[in-house]
Formats: sequence, C-alpha cells, structure tokens
Amino acid sequence: MRSVLALVLCVVGCGSTPQPAGARADVVAAAHAGCREGNVEACEVACANGNTHGCNEAGRLHEIGIGVPASGVAANAFYRKACDLGDAAGCYNAAYLLQFGVAGRRDAGCALALYQHACDAGHAKSCMSAGEMYSDGLDIPQNPAAARAAFRKACDAGHTAACARITAP
Repeated sequence: MRSVLALVLCVVGCGSTPQPAGARADVVAAAHAGCREGNVEACEVACANGNTHGCNEAGRLHEIGIGVPASGVAANAFYRKACDLGDAAGCYNAAYLLQFGVAGRRDAGCALALYQHACDAGHAKSCMSAGEMYSDGLDIPQNPAAARAAFRKACDAGHTAACARITAP
C-alpha cells in the first residue's frame, strides 16, 4: 500500500498526467515506423500517438542530445509519458534521471516509487535499483527487508548481480 501511495504522490508531485489509451493501431504503427535514431521529430509524433517505443526513444535522444540540445528535463517528460502508458522501461528511465538529478533536481522518493512500480511490473533492473536504494539508504531510510525483497524479485527475473545481494547486508 505504501508504494502505491508513493507512486500516486510521485505522479501528482512530478507533474505527470495519465494519458488516454487507445490510439488507433494504424496511426501508432505508422508513427513507430519513422522513429529511428536521430529522427527526434518522428519519435515525438509516435509518442504523441501513444507509442511507448517512440516515447522512450524521444527521451533517449533528448537525454544525450541527438538531433536536439541535450535536456534531462525534456528526456524525463518523454520517459514519464512512456511510464504513464504502461511501459516499465520508461518508468525505470524516468526514475534514474530523478535519482541522479539529471532531470533538473534529485527526487529520491519519486525515483524509488517509479523503480518500485516498474519492479512490480517485472522490470528486473528496476528491482535491482530499488534494492540498492533500500540497502544503501540512498537519500531514503535503509530498509533491509525491502532491499532483500527487491533483490529477490530482480534475481527471480534473471538479474544475476541481484542474486548475490539477497543475503548481503
């Protein structure tokens, strides 16, 4: 229940708004077809039409500055839209930017909520990151039990480095 509340607060607090589902499949497919590295405009169109690949790729292009000036803030907006559309990788990407301040400010609570949300959806790397935050107390109180649970989930999903951390302090 706590992670659900944290996610709701994070979504509201970080300025994200849920996107309507149900973009027409032909529009999404056509937009996705043009979304390739360096073609930020096509990726932005794909994202606007509900394509999570387009959102993540537009975020990546904005993050590293391919075809546009590098901007963690803009990247985070695209990653958050992918997350809002149900893409766990988008949640992970947004969480990473917030955890390390690439999106303009550090927000460990929001980052953890997004990692946990993606972890709950089966994204192993997010489980590992949540476990590390809980274990190391990275801007949040340490929680060894939550760390072990996150590492177990990551290990079960195939993240081998997490397996070694299940019993580690």
